[in-house]
Amino acid sequence: MGFFTGSGRGRAPHILWDPFTGAFAQFFPATSRAKALFDAVGGTRTNRAGKVVIQIESLFFPHCRVNGKVFARLVDTPCEGWDDLHAWISSRGVPDVWPMGRLTSLSRNACPADKWPT
Repeated sequence: MGFFTGSGRGRAPHILWDPFTGAFAQFFPATSRAKALFDAVGGTRTNRAGKVVIQIESLFFPHCRVNGKVFARLVDTPCEGWDDLHAWISSRGVPDVWPMGRLTSLSRNACPADKWPT
C-alpha cells in the first residue's frame, strides 16, 4: 500500500482491497477522481464519467498462492470484507447493475467505450 502513498500516488485507485483479510485502504474520497484508469486522448473520461466513479483494485493476481492454496480467480478467494465494501459503494448511490454481465476477464479493455457510461 505504500506504493500508492509514495511514488505511485499518481496511479492510485479509490480503494485497494485485500480479499483474503478483508482489509482495505481508501486513497481518495468517492467524490474525487481516482487515477488507476488511463484516459486516452479523445477517449472516454473513465475517471470522471459519473457523479460517483469508484475504482477498486484488489490485492490479487490469477493463480496466486495464499497459505498454501492456489486461487485461479478473484471470485474463488474468500472475498473477505466485500459485504462491507459493497455496502459502502451502495450507500454512495452506485446502482448494483452489470451492463455487460459480471466481469469475467482481467483485461484492461473489458468495457467498450459505448458501454462505459452505463
